[in-house]
Amino acid sequence: MIEKGVIDRIVDNKHAVILIGDDEREIIIPSHLLPLGAKEGTWLKVTFDGDKVTQIEINEAETERARERISAKLAKLREKKKSNFKKK
Repeated sequence: MIEKGVIDRIVDNKHAVILIGDDEREIIIPSHLLPLGAKEGTWLKVTFDGDKVTQIEINEAETERARERISAKLAKLREKKKSNFKKK
């Protein structure tokens, strides 16, 4: 079964915590099993055989959508951040 997941964090460059599915269940894998270029915030396609992870691929499309969504939110926050107080 293939599920979507996102790398939540990498601990001591040894373990990666991945949140899987809509319920964001945590799995922990050795970080050396991550695909090249994967980092915190990268979306993945994780293939399972039962409870065992058999393959991990970067989900480029989902990662890009997340980056665009975050950039848009940051731009809105920056617009709203303008102060109402005048400097003297």
